[in-house]
Amino acid sequence: MIRMSSSAIALFIFVGAAGCGIGDAQTNLRSAVDAKRQELNQCYAAALTRDRDASGTMQAYLYVDSEEGRLTEVEFVGGDVSDPAFQSCMSGSLTQVQLSEPPVANLKVEYTFQLTPEG
Repeated sequence: MIRMSSSAIALFIFVGAAGCGIGDAQTNLRSAVDAKRQELNQCYAAALTRDRDASGTMQAYLYVDSEEGRLTEVEFVGGDVSDPAFQSCMSGSLTQVQLSEPPVANLKVEYTFQLTPEG
Protein backbone atom coordinates (compact mmCIF):
# COMPACT_ATOMS: atom_id res chain seq x y z
CA MET A 1 0.00 0.00 0.00
CA ILE A 2 1.22 3.50 -0.78
CA ARG A 3 0.58 6.43 1.54
CA MET A 4 1.39 9.92 0.33
CA SER A 5 2.20 13.22 1.92
CA SER A 6 3.15 16.53 0.40
CA SER A 7 5.42 18.99 2.08
CA ALA A 8 6.76 22.24 0.73
CA ILE A 9 5.40 23.93 -2.34
CA ALA A 10 7.94 26.05 -4.17
CA LEU A 11 6.92 28.59 -6.80
CA PHE A 12 8.87 28.69 -10.04
CA ILE A 13 7.27 31.53 -11.95
CA PHE A 14 4.51 33.83 -10.83
CA VAL A 15 2.08 34.14 -13.74
CA GLY A 16 -0.70 36.31 -12.37
CA ALA A 17 -3.89 36.02 -10.39
CA ALA A 18 -5.81 33.66 -12.68
CA GLY A 19 -6.57 30.17 -11.42
CA CYS A 20 -6.64 28.85 -7.90
CA GLY A 21 -4.43 30.00 -5.03
CA ILE A 22 -1.38 28.11 -3.80
CA GLY A 23 -3.21 26.57 -0.83
CA ASP A 24 -6.03 25.48 -3.12
CA ALA A 25 -3.51 24.08 -5.60
CA GLN A 26 -1.93 21.90 -2.92
CA THR A 27 -5.36 20.57 -1.91
CA ASN A 28 -6.34 20.02 -5.55
CA LEU A 29 -3.06 18.23 -6.27
CA ARG A 30 -3.48 15.99 -3.25
CA SER A 31 -6.99 15.05 -4.38
CA ALA A 32 -5.85 14.38 -7.94
CA VAL A 33 -2.91 12.23 -6.79
CA ASP A 34 -5.18 10.37 -4.34
CA ALA A 35 -7.45 9.55 -7.29
CA LYS A 36 -4.48 7.68 -8.82
CA ARG A 37 -3.96 5.56 -5.68
CA GLN A 38 -5.20 2.32 -7.29
CA GLU A 39 -2.82 2.72 -10.25
CA LEU A 40 0.06 3.61 -7.93
CA ASN A 41 -0.68 0.55 -5.81
CA GLN A 42 -0.56 -1.59 -8.98
CA CYS A 43 2.89 -0.14 -9.72
CA TYR A 44 3.95 -1.04 -6.19
CA ALA A 45 2.53 -4.57 -6.46
CA ALA A 46 4.61 -5.09 -9.61
CA ALA A 47 7.70 -3.78 -7.77
CA LEU A 48 7.06 -6.27 -4.97
CA THR A 49 7.15 -9.13 -7.49
CA ARG A 50 10.69 -8.01 -8.39
CA ASP A 51 11.75 -7.35 -4.79
CA ARG A 52 9.46 -8.58 -2.02
CA ASP A 53 11.37 -6.44 0.51
CA ALA A 54 10.67 -3.17 -1.33
CA SER A 55 9.35 -0.88 1.40
CA GLY A 56 10.05 2.39 3.13
CA THR A 57 9.83 5.82 1.57
CA MET A 58 10.34 7.37 -1.81
CA GLN A 59 10.66 11.13 -2.25
CA ALA A 60 9.75 12.90 -5.46
CA TYR A 61 9.21 16.39 -6.81
CA LEU A 62 5.97 16.80 -8.71
CA TYR A 63 5.90 19.65 -11.23
CA VAL A 64 2.55 21.26 -12.05
CA ASP A 65 1.98 23.52 -15.05
CA SER A 66 0.00 26.69 -14.33
CA GLU A 67 -1.49 27.00 -17.81
CA GLU A 68 -3.27 23.64 -17.93
CA GLY A 69 -3.09 22.54 -14.29
CA ARG A 70 -1.41 19.32 -15.38
CA LEU A 71 1.32 17.41 -13.57
CA THR A 72 4.08 17.54 -16.20
CA GLU A 73 7.07 15.86 -14.57
CA VAL A 74 8.04 13.59 -11.69
CA GLU A 75 11.60 13.70 -10.37
CA PHE A 76 12.55 10.99 -7.86
CA VAL A 77 15.10 12.39 -5.43
CA GLY A 78 15.61 9.78 -2.73
CA GLY A 79 14.23 7.14 -0.48
CA ASP A 80 14.48 3.44 0.22
CA VAL A 81 13.14 2.08 -3.09
CA SER A 82 15.10 2.84 -6.27
CA ASP A 83 13.56 0.37 -8.74
CA PRO A 84 13.67 2.11 -12.19
CA ALA A 85 10.66 0.14 -13.51
CA PHE A 86 8.65 1.15 -10.42
CA GLN A 87 9.64 4.79 -10.84
CA SER A 88 8.69 4.66 -14.54
CA CYS A 89 5.30 3.17 -13.69
CA MET A 90 4.71 5.80 -11.01
CA SER A 91 5.73 8.61 -13.39
CA GLY A 92 3.42 7.30 -16.10
CA SER A 93 0.47 7.31 -13.74
CA LEU A 94 1.26 10.63 -12.06
CA THR A 95 1.85 12.58 -15.28
CA GLN A 96 -1.78 11.86 -16.17
CA VAL A 97 -2.89 13.93 -13.15
CA GLN A 98 -4.99 16.96 -14.01
CA LEU A 99 -5.92 19.51 -11.32
CA SER A 100 -9.53 20.63 -11.21
CA GLU A 101 -8.31 24.23 -11.54
CA PRO A 102 -4.83 25.44 -12.60
CA PRO A 103 -2.63 27.09 -9.94
CA VAL A 104 -1.62 30.75 -10.23
CA ALA A 105 2.00 29.71 -10.85
CA ASN A 106 4.02 26.71 -11.93
CA LEU A 107 4.56 24.54 -8.88
CA LYS A 108 7.22 22.20 -7.62
CA VAL A 109 5.78 20.05 -4.83
CA GLU A 110 7.83 17.66 -2.71
CA TYR A 111 5.96 14.39 -2.08
CA THR A 112 6.92 11.49 0.14
CA PHE A 113 5.40 8.13 -0.73
CA GLN A 114 5.28 5.64 2.16
CA LEU A 115 5.57 2.10 0.76
CA THR A 116 4.23 -0.70 2.93
CA PRO A 117 3.39 -4.21 1.69
CA GLU A 118 -0.07 -5.42 2.71
CA GLY A 119 -0.53 -8.63 4.59
